[in-house]
Amino acid sequence: MIEFATNIGLALIGLTVYSLWAVRARLKEFNIGIFIKDNKAFWIWAFLLQIAMASLVAFSPDNASALKGLIGIDFAEPSAFITSGWMLSIAANAAVKDKIGRKNVE
Repeated sequence: MIEFATNIGLALIGLTVYSLWAVRARLKEFNIGIFIKDNKAFWIWAFLLQIAMASLVAFSPDNASALKGLIGIDFAEPSAFITSGWMLSIAANAAVKDKIGRKNVE
């Protein structure tokens, strides 16, 4: 259970680091309420996916090698959850067409 909680904590660090990096150009107008509220779907999706991966690794460590083959991240290393949080953020950001300050381009 401690391993699971540690992995979730590291994943949240990865999600947060990417998210803060992504808003660096808008620091003068940054609002934490908007940051959380307007990105609620992203936070929920990414967090649920991290829970699923952390559960797989914590309750069946052999799944770490399967996940490595599938997505290229070695979840046997706890710091991999930071990387996965970062990568999930990039994937979620790429999936969203409407972004603040950018026109919807198709």
